Amino acid sequence: MADYQEAAVFADLTYHFSTAFDIELGGRDTSTRQHSQSSLLCCVLVGPATTYPTIYTSETDPTWSVAPRWHINADTLAYARVATGFSPGGPNQPSSFLANPPPYRSDSTRNYELGLRTDLFDRSFTADVAVFDIQWQNVQIIDELQTSSGPVGINGNSGTAQSRGVEWNFLWRPLQGLNVGLLGAYTNAKLTSDAPTLGGMAGDALPYVPTVSSTLNLDYTRHAFGSVAGFLGGSWSYIGTRYSDFSSSTGTIESHVKLPVYNTLKVQAGVDNGRYRVELFGSNLSNARGITEYVDSGGANETGLASPIQPRTIGLELGARF
Repeated sequence: MADYQEAAVFADLTYHFSTAFDIELGGRDTSTRQHSQSSLLCCVLVGPATTYPTIYTSETDPTWSVAPRWHINADTLAYARVATGFSPGGPNQPSSFLANPPPYRSDSTRNYELGLRTDLFDRSFTADVAVFDIQWQNVQIIDELQTSSGPVGINGNSGTAQSRGVEWNFLWRPLQGLNVGLLGAYTNAKLTSDAPTLGGMAGDALPYVPTVSSTLNLDYTRHAFGSVAGFLGGSWSYIGTRYSDFSSSTGTIESHVKLPVYNTLKVQAGVDNGRYRVELFGSNLSNARGITEYVDSGGANETGLASPIQPRTIGLELGARF
């Protein structure tokens, strides 16, 4: 049995120095309270039935943000933002191996962002580009404690990390009804301090964060007949190299495995009259075997368990609005 309660007070203020420049200030104070109680049934593996004492945790996490904006002209906006954030901590579940586990604390981030949004060529082209820097403290991890019955995994905190990069979102409208979009990101996310209990060292890449990811979208809509419009579109996505989770287990050959790049292609076509919609689609037409999760089980040649993306899927979707 578990219970989570959260209470917060917050305020947000925007001051306009002029029609072109304003600044937004925000603050929030969050209090979280949690309690958890566990019972284990008997008999052979865990011993007699046991009800453990209730575990209580409480934390207070203040956050704030500052966001100036400059409207350079009617089509261009430059902005910046500095903000803090957090994820709540909480109690760990007791077990027959660890009856009184320590709680884990909230983590915290400080986020910096600088961006530019603009419309060009008579607003037929829109560009939105931002650079970011995220500093992460008390990173929440799956920790490993040694007990008399062997290692036990619990939620914990370890070290610091940072994520830096650039994001982009471009939209081109060369013809009426045709949109061509390109969005993506370059991200350098890594540990900035050693985390020996996690099996990671300063400079190691954070798990499952691709260095480069990008998607190209094409959508075309045109009147067909009566109130019916036809549409045709597709998207190509690229997911760059990334790494699996850390592990401090001595049974793995390589705990932080570099995962390969993969690409996917999706297309769709159909008709829509504003109330009824018929769409024929094909997802992952290249039948890519992209890996979303991988755990090295210690076998030869990094044998382990992998979770792939959804294979090639072709279908028909019917919809109605009421």
